[in-house]
Amino acid sequence: MPTAKSHGGVRLKKIGLWPNGYQIWREAMEYRVSGYRYSPANTIDQLNEARGWLFDRNQPKPNKKTLGGLFALDGRMGELKKVTVTIPKGEHAAGEDIWTRWGPSGYGHGITCVGYDDQVGHDLNGDGKITNDLDLNGDGKVTLADWERGAYIVVNSWGKSWSKDGRIYLLYSAMIDPTWKRGNDLRRAEVTRYLPRRTLRLKLACDDRTDLRMTIGIAGDKNASAPEHEFAPQAFNGWPLFGGGNAGHVPMAGPGDDTPIEVGIDLTSLLKNLAPDNDGKGRLFLRLSRADGSSATGELHECALRSYDPKGSFLGESQLIIKDGNFGKSLFTIDAVISELVSD
Repeated sequence: MPTAKSHGGVRLKKIGLWPNGYQIWREAMEYRVSGYRYSPANTIDQLNEARGWLFDRNQPKPNKKTLGGLFALDGRMGELKKVTVTIPKGEHAAGEDIWTRWGPSGYGHGITCVGYDDQVGHDLNGDGKITNDLDLNGDGKVTLADWERGAYIVVNSWGKSWSKDGRIYLLYSAMIDPTWKRGNDLRRAEVTRYLPRRTLRLKLACDDRTDLRMTIGIAGDKNASAPEHEFAPQAFNGWPLFGGGNAGHVPMAGPGDDTPIEVGIDLTSLLKNLAPDNDGKGRLFLRLSRADGSSATGELHECALRSYDPKGSFLGESQLIIKDGNFGKSLFTIDAVISELVSD
């Protein structure tokens, strides 16, 4: 996942466009999703964990800049006007809008929770007070479901014109809704930091990126005629998520753009599968083709192997010679000897 600083974010004008630039792909290699978590938000303990994640990912670092997390929500968005209230004058965040509940109808829509405000509130029962210590739902106990004060800060993907400034408050208690089973949890991707040691830098074009097929293999014997280990990068094999092609039947760069783009692929795990032969050399295999029945064509313009030290500092690049990089009508292959497969 590249950062918005390097990639610029995915705005409407960039939908369908793939990042062009090795450094963007290289940065993305460092931020890997280690897992996904669906966390309920029904109790105060669960709320505290959620607020901690939003504030500093529950990883306080004294004397260092705080870096908070995000949550994805599945909001029921039908008839939202019925549950949208403008905070009156005299109250905290006066003039801002707040959802007191999920919409009473409709289907789920992905929105993002970016923060919280414990002072925002709304008088749900009309008694003229905003409280967190009354049994509003009549179940005989006071729980988070009864809270009138405290809200998540939610943003949508529809720009700043939505809800005045592109964001809205959502009461903590709104997340405890028995009529909307899908929307009562906070969802997050947990990221682990990783530093690649060997990567492949490619500059290529293809007129149908979903039908592109790529495999990369390695053998410890520099004279090998076939790889001992290989893999097929998902991004360059149609993104076969859910069994379908999800990269779009468009050129590599994006709709209407036939220019080549520069990308990066991490080879570290592949190269860890074997030790080098006695002279420290091995053989790299790169194959480019197209899906069965496809008429896609493309061209590889540049191919280079890059090395980094354990701290992520760039050590050097070895370019592979390309005589004719065209592929599609015929299979394109590179079988090249590479050095120093393993280093400390």
